[in-house]
Amino acid sequence: MSLLWLSREDVRRAGGDDPEAAVPLIESALLAHAAGDSCQPLKPYLKIPHDTQARRIIAMPAYLGADFQTWGLKWIASAPENPVRRGIERASALIILNDLETGHPLVVMEGALISATRTAAVALIAAKYLARAAPRTLACLGTGMIGSLITRSLLRAYPSLAHVRLYDQLPARAQALKTALEREGRGACAVAGTPEAALDGADLVVTATTASEGYLDADALAPGCLFLNVSLRDPTFSVVERADKLVVDEWEQVNRSNTIIHRMTQAGRLTRSDLHAELPALIAGEAPGRERDDEIILFCPMGLPVYDLATAWGVYRRATRLGLGVALDLYGEPIHD
Repeated sequence: MSLLWLSREDVRRAGGDDPEAAVPLIESALLAHAAGDSCQPLKPYLKIPHDTQARRIIAMPAYLGADFQTWGLKWIASAPENPVRRGIERASALIILNDLETGHPLVVMEGALISATRTAAVALIAAKYLARAAPRTLACLGTGMIGSLITRSLLRAYPSLAHVRLYDQLPARAQALKTALEREGRGACAVAGTPEAALDGADLVVTATTASEGYLDADALAPGCLFLNVSLRDPTFSVVERADKLVVDEWEQVNRSNTIIHRMTQAGRLTRSDLHAELPALIAGEAPGRERDDEIILFCPMGLPVYDLATAWGVYRRATRLGLGVALDLYGEPIHD
């Protein structure tokens, strides 16, 4: 029996860097999940006691039925000090898919790229239902792999975006993205000196940072903006309380691990009844999306294991058709028990 190994380049060649291609897979996965044709336990967080660097590893197992018929795991490590102290990516990950009948592993693939791609795809899905029809200004706080990919995806999806404002604690990283976007003809870009300057008048706001505490107040948000709160900890309570609609991907998943939702529920300032909808309800047409141009809408996606499973399933299928990857001998002679 063999196991397929897919490197990051294999994943890329199989479309694993294309959020638009992941959108229909994730929408189908969310509908299957809402229909009960899935299983995804709450994510366990592995941390080092008394660690001051906030390092962690998250295990994200899931089963997906419907057209997927697969199960597997994303194992993703985060070391927030990597970019500054070591000049390397914050997150690293592996994804494993197993055969549904035998349980034997089919493929192990580099997972950080897929994790970024599915995150950008979920931002696109949320924007489809919650953004204004023709947004003009995009603000992105945090311009690492995920922030950059979301920014590029939104610019492709909304040709109306004429202005891009970038902010990063590493100004050189924001400047590098600005230069790249301008070289690609993506519109007028500027590096902002503060988060508030980036958000000034923005129709679309993306946070993809490593912030652990809220620092953005409600008065930084323009009427009608969609706040894609990808990193989950950047807003203060005032942002949630000012929002006309609060949307999450799944309440049970996002209401933990010191997210803004978790902090507010712990403080008695938020309950599930304050939620407008979970994302599957928007996709299924069971709840309305944006209803007025001046609504401020906050979207808080925890990131569900079924996103990774669906995206990785698509990559695996394309990779096998294209003959990508390296087959590794798994057992030699199997033991029959």
